[in-house]
Amino acid sequence: STSQGFEGRPCCPRSPAPMRALPVILDHRDQHELRQFDDCRPARGVLAESVSTCSQKSSDYWDSQNWVAGDPRLPVSCHGTVRPLGSTAYPDARAGGGSGRDPAVAALSSEDEQTQATGQPEADRGDASPSGADGLPLLKVWAGGLASLALGLGAEPGPPQHLAAGTSLAGLYTLERELGRGAFGVVRRARHRSSGQGCVVKAVCCEGGGEARDALEEGGLLEVLLRMSLEAPHPNVAQFLDVLRGPTHYYIVMEELAGPEFLHHVAERQPAPEFELQAVMRQVLLSLVHLHDAVGIFHRDVKLGNFRFRGDPADSALVLLDFGFCGLLDAPYDGVACGTAVFMAPEVSGRSARVPHLAAMDVWSAGVVLYVLLTGEQPFQECEVRMLGRAGLAHSGGQVLQRAFEAEELRPVSSQAVCLLQRMLDVDPGARLTAAQALEHSWFLSPGPAL
Repeated sequence: STSQGFEGRPCCPRSPAPMRALPVILDHRDQHELRQFDDCRPARGVLAESVSTCSQKSSDYWDSQNWVAGDPRLPVSCHGTVRPLGSTAYPDARAGGGSGRDPAVAALSSEDEQTQATGQPEADRGDASPSGADGLPLLKVWAGGLASLALGLGAEPGPPQHLAAGTSLAGLYTLERELGRGAFGVVRRARHRSSGQGCVVKAVCCEGGGEARDALEEGGLLEVLLRMSLEAPHPNVAQFLDVLRGPTHYYIVMEELAGPEFLHHVAERQPAPEFELQAVMRQVLLSLVHLHDAVGIFHRDVKLGNFRFRGDPADSALVLLDFGFCGLLDAPYDGVACGTAVFMAPEVSGRSARVPHLAAMDVWSAGVVLYVLLTGEQPFQECEVRMLGRAGLAHSGGQVLQRAFEAEELRPVSSQAVCLLQRMLDVDPGARLTAAQALEHSWFLSPGPAL
């Protein structure tokens, strides 16, 4: 049986009662923010414009140029205070605090950049390794990765192993052209020297990312990510090949993805028929099912900008990237409100997420992704996300959801798609569909109307 949702449209049954328009009682703070709804909402427009201001990554699938201030071509440090666009957690290092050339940028600089910085070609400086990276030693390597194999430390995934003095990144990897830079480092295409395997190397600053960053090593998450790729690989999840640590940075080695960013691909194809959206949304959910049910982690930053195709979108997989905010589903939640605001679940922004419903935050974010795919618009602005985090369905939260589901852009969308949206964008994480349940929804069996 079905019940009636917003505007009398059929809504999937759930327990407790399905989402519906509610009378609202506004506190003073909510009244002030509701009066600014129209101010904080951008003019309705195409997906490329409406999403890019809050969530777009303009690099080759890395945090590289999506920052508030500063020339993205400049070297960056791991110190600073200005927030990057599309993030509520990481500061923009170019805004101040750091001085000199960042060691990660120095380590991953090309020969041309080294020549420009020193006035001498690399060969004339007598460096023992390319790019001068021998000046930045490695301290640890995670067991099971490519470097561990090359150094004879074993193929079984495990905790980090301390390295002998003199081990360098450039001794293990040939560093090639730059793919992007971000607030905490730089990314280059690379090749593992002993095996010849192509890859990318991402330098991530060890400090400045808060508790979510600290948990990568201290909570064993880097080992979990490497083990995931080696023991339980999935076509819709990026493959981690190696993890290393130097004095100031982690070096995350991953497969290189040759296809376009999901965000750009979708923007170019809007409006798209629902059967095409079903195909990509199924892959989004498959990646989450794998993380939640097979690996036991949540992602916490699911958005269009964190997906990329492995190759040609016509015949290759859509891949989930960027696990910098991930956490263990069975561990106490760190309470950190991090990620990208407009995709953030109410329990994350309101700091109320708890075990055993931590995976639900990713399903909410995937629901926002689906809303954008169907309409070309984002359902919530940052001020509305804050209200949902404070109020849920009570007070202003009900009005926020009502506005999203009464949007003009949803009118041509099929009732099955709206039903799925309502179940994924349920403010109660315990009543929200799981990723596996969402995959079983009737929308995926219906061709839907052409948008």
